[in-house]
Amino acid sequence: MYSINSKKAKRGNIVNFKVAQEIYINDKLAIPVGTLATAEIVKASKRKCWGKSGKLIIRMRELKFSNGTTIALTAPDIEKNGVSKKGNAWTWFWCSIFFIPLNTIPPLCIKGENAEVEQGLTIVANTVEPATISLKD
Repeated sequence: MYSINSKKAKRGNIVNFKVAQEIYINDKLAIPVGTLATAEIVKASKRKCWGKSGKLIIRMRELKFSNGTTIALTAPDIEKNGVSKKGNAWTWFWCSIFFIPLNTIPPLCIKGENAEVEQGLTIVANTVEPATISLKD
């Protein structure tokens, strides 16, 4: 439904997803498009000095139907890493030692990029156990 960035995300935050296509079981509509699914941020770290990138880990939790019914979901954790710039930081470090011995500050200023889960990401999840759902037509 929206992008999630490791700069603003915090461990324990709940994020929302929507079912992208209708799910049919035995030719009957089981899960309508737009049904809300929730996930929890398990790990969120911002980009850091020395070119370290940000990291996001998100775990699917449950499917929430409009009638109040919830079903637990399972899926592999969604892991996203930002772009690391450690190589740039180390290059600056060694260049500063060899050519400008007193200037080791630039590597501390080089930061990696934050991790981001883009809006529209498709995730395949399964229910944890069988469930019966009563949908109104």
